Amino acid sequence: MLLAFWWYPTLVTAQITNVRFGKNRIQYHDDFDTWFKYETAHYITHWYGKSKNQAFFVIKLCEKEFNELDRILDHHLSDKIEIIVYDDLTDLKQNNIGIEQSFENENNKTKVVANKIFVFYDGSYSNLRKQIREGIVEVYLNDMMYGDNLQQVVHNAISADLPIWFRDGLIAYLGDEWDVQQEYKMIDLLSKKNIRTFDDLVRLDPRSAGRIFWDFIHTNYGQYSISNILYVSRLNRDLNQNFEYILGDNLDDIKKDVFLFAQKNIQEKSYNKKRKYHKLKKRRNAKITKTLFHPVNKSIAFVLNEHGKTKVILQDIKTKKQKTLFKYGYRNTFQATDYNYPIIAWHPDGDHLSVFYEHRDVIYHRVINITDGTYTERTTPPMYRRIFSADYIDQENIALSATTDGYTD
Repeated sequence: MLLAFWWYPTLVTAQITNVRFGKNRIQYHDDFDTWFKYETAHYITHWYGKSKNQAFFVIKLCEKEFNELDRILDHHLSDKIEIIVYDDLTDLKQNNIGIEQSFENENNKTKVVANKIFVFYDGSYSNLRKQIREGIVEVYLNDMMYGDNLQQVVHNAISADLPIWFRDGLIAYLGDEWDVQQEYKMIDLLSKKNIRTFDDLVRLDPRSAGRIFWDFIHTNYGQYSISNILYVSRLNRDLNQNFEYILGDNLDDIKKDVFLFAQKNIQEKSYNKKRKYHKLKKRRNAKITKTLFHPVNKSIAFVLNEHGKTKVILQDIKTKKQKTLFKYGYRNTFQATDYNYPIIAWHPDGDHLSVFYEHRDVIYHRVINITDGTYTERTTPPMYRRIFSADYIDQENIALSATTDGYTD
């Protein structure tokens, strides 16, 4: 606690709060019975016992990020932003905020309701920072575009026709730095034969298209052009007029330049295009979250996740023949999918595959014989709140990257 005060003199003592964030739903522990809050100059952070350490990180980070985002967006909020911190995605999904239609959570998008931002820890403080920045930007945009009182909201909602790429692209651009994963995603998009214009890119992935659009605007027209465009867009929903008024260029011409900008940036990157790929059979809407080559024979174990319906599959590299080793869960398109689980690890003998999965907030460890499908299973010690990766050290011992009491080790 003393350390927290040293970080920020404006930080007040933690207070117990009876705040509720929605209706009741099934919960697997009583951690949510008592909530605490910290208040700083611009934020109120809510947390419960097991999310305390993450909350301290959030408290420290929020005020640090405030100056940069406030300078870029050039807008003043009348109310403080509230941030609700969860220990992991499982806690966020089982809490009482998830029932209402307004709280249908999406993957890769920070959930925001009014001035409240809902974040969770997934083992990466970089991802937690990304959630916080995206949430802050969205709160700012909501306030700028729709206002903070009922009359403004109704008036602006009637005339609101801002495209998804405009809004979500800006949130993504200001939320996180451009990284290798996003570069490969853009390479994949631009390599498709039916992608010839910026609008083609928007049709396939509006968020990524918008992200590269705002990167182009910032790079070529400067930081203050962003806030100027947002300001006039609040008064006038005709984007063509707004861009021509602020930048002096027609929006269609800007889109052409953005597409050339994206192509040039990707072409300047040095990528090895001759790498060998192994195609894995899957349904169109299913996502491959983990792959693991067999230590001896020519096969691959991989995890397939279709909105929560999950399978662990073994595929022969040569024949493409597949065998399902494990499956659990069901499709749920209304809440964010937990792509962290299951975790897989090959046993050194090559005959067994370890699978760590979570059910009702309990982590299970199943060891499967890949030949006959038999298995042994046990629960992991409750001190491990979440497991992120696993690998065998030898025949008897396995190393885990996991969270205990909010710390990753």
